[in-house]
Amino acid sequence: MLLRFAVANHGSIKARQEISLVASSKDGLQGLIPVQGMRDVQAVLPAALIYGANASGKSQFIDAMVFLRRWILHSYDRRLPEATFQLNPFALDPGCEMQPSIFEVDFLAAGVHHEYGCALLDGKVVEEWLYRFPFQRKQLLFERDGEQYRFGRGLKGRKGFIKELTRSDSLFLSAAYGRDYAELKSVTHFFASMSSMTRLSVPDRTLWREDEKIDSRVLRVLRQIDTGITGHRLKRLEESEDSSDFMQKLQALFAEELDIDIERLRAIQEQLFEFEFAHTGSENHPVYLNFAQESAGTKRLVVILRAVFDSLDEGAVYILDELDVSVHTRVCELLLDLYNSSQTNPKGAQLLTTTHNTHLLTAKDLLRRDQIWFTAKSKEGATLLWPLSDFRIPQGFDTGESYLQGMLGGIPFAGRVADLLPIPDDHRS
Repeated sequence: MLLRFAVANHGSIKARQEISLVASSKDGLQGLIPVQGMRDVQAVLPAALIYGANASGKSQFIDAMVFLRRWILHSYDRRLPEATFQLNPFALDPGCEMQPSIFEVDFLAAGVHHEYGCALLDGKVVEEWLYRFPFQRKQLLFERDGEQYRFGRGLKGRKGFIKELTRSDSLFLSAAYGRDYAELKSVTHFFASMSSMTRLSVPDRTLWREDEKIDSRVLRVLRQIDTGITGHRLKRLEESEDSSDFMQKLQALFAEELDIDIERLRAIQEQLFEFEFAHTGSENHPVYLNFAQESAGTKRLVVILRAVFDSLDEGAVYILDELDVSVHTRVCELLLDLYNSSQTNPKGAQLLTTTHNTHLLTAKDLLRRDQIWFTAKSKEGATLLWPLSDFRIPQGFDTGESYLQGMLGGIPFAGRVADLLPIPDDHRS
């Protein structure tokens, strides 16, 4: 369960910025994920949305979390392309190239509060640390300063062996994950169970194994929102040079953009199937359309819904950039409701997403103030982040309209378009 995430010197983020999913007591505790055994945390938010102007840096928080997860899961084995591990320091200040990028996460693993963080510079690990807080007391698990380690009494087992396997360009936690270190299993599982979608595009094909089943809940939602889909089937594909080449490109796309296990994709190569949806044709006969023939919204929803239901089943974190791209407002509400309801989210899954959909700000009983965050650029071009709960809001306050008027920040401009782009007299009709 994610509590907080902070990052510094990554992309458009210069100074440390933090997003918190710890619920504010100001708005009550209804619809939240309860937390036991923490003095200062009673409940956690099931979802958080980041609003902001284009290029304000809201996607950088999504990217930073995915980047850290990639280092944790793969910097030890390096099975992904080298480019996926390249650091991206704040570019508008040349001095930032000489400063480390810093990532920090507060989370619950096996019901225990943990703090993990690392500092990376020139592709190497400068610092790394992990603490846990059993019975509200801080306990060192390990601290790393370059090649120097300090282990706490609470970390047992093969820590010396894991240390020897850890290179300067890999995280100790990654080596622990790669070597299945039992003492840190709950910690690495927290990151491994995360899933993400960080790019706007989706593939024009979905390839499946013969024994793989599509979640019936995905089909039910697609039917309920009037996509015209009535069923599905798997169609066997013949292996060819073209399909082999396509598979290699698809592996690279999924590994880098959708952050899906590349080993799982390679296994599919042995038996390839393409997914097709059934639509009702003339005389009520089913007509099957392949994935490429579906609308952009349907294709994106298939990818998102699969990840959403997996997240809900696991009680895991789902990181999604641009919730509303090719997705109707009411469907966005549905996705948020799946996380906000304890009936559909009994295991405490969480959604962290970005959006431009201002209707969600005004939908009744959909979002709390502490679930809404904004980004904007400072005068030096660095991303700043703040929650709606920082504002003192009077009764009956119209959040959506106030946001569009620029009262809350995080928009490209306020006022009339004519004031932004005045039309010369010789261009007027």
